[in-house]
This record gives sequence, structure tokens and C-alpha cells, in this order.
Amino acid sequence: MRSLQVIAVAEAVFGALVVVIPAQIAMLFLGVDLPVTLILAARVAGAGLILFALACLRYGLVRSLLTYSAGALLALVLIGVFVGQSGILLWPAAVAHLIAVIALTREVRAAR
Repeated sequence: MRSLQVIAVAEAVFGALVVVIPAQIAMLFLGVDLPVTLILAARVAGAGLILFALACLRYGLVRSLLTYSAGALLALVLIGVFVGQSGILLWPAAVAHLIAVIALTREVRAAR
């Protein structure tokens, strides 16, 4: 499988987890409980992530997924460093996005 496909499937799975168990995901990534209103927002965001991943799989949007992964990496690092909120999965998620950025950048360069 090309990196786009692997990363898109991983993001779709994560989006599904956010839809189904948003409070537990927040605890694992941020170490905080979510209020009910944020649980609803997290579910909407999770659904959006699933749809974005499916679009990447269907239309081959490597640069879009690269942009998303770079943004997610930056957000996770900023949250961990400056906000100080961190659950047990925050830094592993940041590393996963760093790996995704490297793999997708290689794919973009190889396509030139």
C-alpha cells in the first residue's frame, strides 16, 4: 500500500473512534474530561475526518493529506509544549503525524 492509502485508512479509523468514544479519546490524548457540548463537536470533527480520509482514498489527494498531517503535527506539538495538556497518546500521535509528513513528502517529490 502506498503511504497515502495507509495514512488515510489510519485517519478514518481514528475519526471513527472519535465519533464512537470521544470522551475516552480526549482523556487519552489530552488527559481531560470533555463537557457534553465538546463531545458533540468532537463527534462532528471525527465524522469530518472520516470523510476527508475517504476523499483522499477516492481521489488521491496526497497534498491535502500532507497539509492536514503537517497541521495536526503542529497542533499536537503546540498543545503538548505550550498548553501543557497531555494524555498518554499525545506524543505518539505527534510522532505518527511526523512519520506521515515524511512519507507523504517523499510521495509528492517522487511524483514530480
